[in-house]
Amino acid sequence: MLKISFFLLTLIGYFKYFIFIFKFFGRKL
Repeated sequence: MLKISFFLLTLIGYFKYFIFIFKFFGRKL
C-alpha cells in the first residue's frame, strides 16, 4: 500500500514537472 501511494506521488510530481517544461517551451516558441 505504501509503495503504491509513493509511486502515485512520484507520478504526479513528474506530471507537474512535464507541464512546467511544456509551458516554458511553449512560451519560448
